[in-house]
Order: sequence, then structure tokens, then C-alpha cells
Amino acid sequence: MRYAAKGSILTFLVFMLVSTNAQSHPAENDSLRFRFSASWGSTPIHLNEASYSLNDTMNISFETFRFYVSNIRLLDGEKEVFSKYLFQLVDFSKPPSKELNLFLPAHLPYDRIVFNIGIDSATSVSGAMEGDLDPLNGMYWTWQSGYINLKLEGRFTTPHLQEEKFEFHIGGYRPPNNALSAVDLKLPSDKPKKEILMEVDLQDLLSDRDIAQQHLIMSPSASAVSFANRFAHCFKIMTP
Repeated sequence: MRYAAKGSILTFLVFMLVSTNAQSHPAENDSLRFRFSASWGSTPIHLNEASYSLNDTMNISFETFRFYVSNIRLLDGEKEVFSKYLFQLVDFSKPPSKELNLFLPAHLPYDRIVFNIGIDSATSVSGAMEGDLDPLNGMYWTWQSGYINLKLEGRFTTPHLQEEKFEFHIGGYRPPNNALSAVDLKLPSDKPKKEILMEVDLQDLLSDRDIAQQHLIMSPSASAVSFANRFAHCFKIMTP
């Protein structure tokens, strides 16, 4: 009888512990996947494989395309209902990095997504340099300049058919050249929110730029801030 009583007490204690833990840590049983893609207008971009028409006399091709996604927020109207402080390096030469997964509270209502492109100033000076923040990823300058938020490299042909290289290394965390930018997108109301397809259109970024004259940004500057803000407006939600 004593063993039976002890067994009943132990079962009761385990039940109470599980119940208390479930109340303290609500089940995260909804998932949300982001998939990033790149395009030139309506044409998908493939690194090192194709060239795209920049204008009537010039073509452009892409060799490197990487950017940091950080600090994701979900909003219902103007109310923030979820946030995740994370850093993911999206590298278009590494397909798995183009997907990002979140686990959300069940039945969470939201109709907007906001996230940063780049690394904030606090992280830049914190010394956190592991995982996607590891300088070996080629996205870090020095402690004085911080991280490269966006790296875009490739080649373009001039009207004289000469091939030139362009390099846009966009970053900086110190005012007035803080190049952290934010993407703010309204989500379709008639689509289930299990997967969000997000496309960045590089034609919107570069089509009206005189790339023959402005093909290098390699340090924090006003030009880098302007480029970062323009880049943040090149994202759009795609419907399957």
C-alpha cells in the first residue's frame, strides 16, 4: 500500500509540474517559413550563370549577393504581437541560407512583417562573433566600421563592350553613416501564413543608377546609407 501511495503522489507531482510548465511556456505550435529569392524584373537571378539587360547598351551579371536579416517583428495593425531577435546571413550561393524558420504561438493574428537588413550598433560593438556573425563569413570590416550589411558584386559591360567589375559593400553603424535599414511589408489577407515568399528585385535597385560612374561603395558613407534605404524598398511578397 505504501508503494502504491508513493506512486500516486509521484504521478500527481509530475502532472502538476507538467501543467505548471505548460502554463509558463505556451506551446509554440505554429510555424512560419520565409523563402528569399532574387529577380531582375520578372526574370530570376542566377549567380555566375546569366547576364541581364541594364539598359539599351549595357548588360550586368551577379557573382555575390549576401545580406543580413535581423530582428523580425510581426504586427497586427500597429500592434507588435511577436518579435525574434536573430541574425541570419542570407547568401545566394548557399540555398539553405535563403530559408528562415520561426515558431510562433498558436493562432497568432498578424498582417505585417518588419525586419532589419543588417546588424545593429549594439551587436556591432558587443564582440558577438559566432555563427553567422563570424568574420570568416567575409561580412565584417573592423571593430571601427562593423559589419557589412549587404554585399553585392558582379560585372557589367560598357557601351564599348569593355567588362568592368562593380562592388557594393554596404554597412556602417556610427552616425551619421548608420546603414541599418528596415523592410516593412503588408501580408496578403487571403493567403494562409505558413510560408512567405519574399523577392528582392535588383532591377529596382540598379536600373536608374549610373553604374559606369558609381560602381564602388566599399566603406561607411552617405552613399552607403542611401543605397541601403533603396535596397530595403526592393522587397515584395510573392504569391504562389
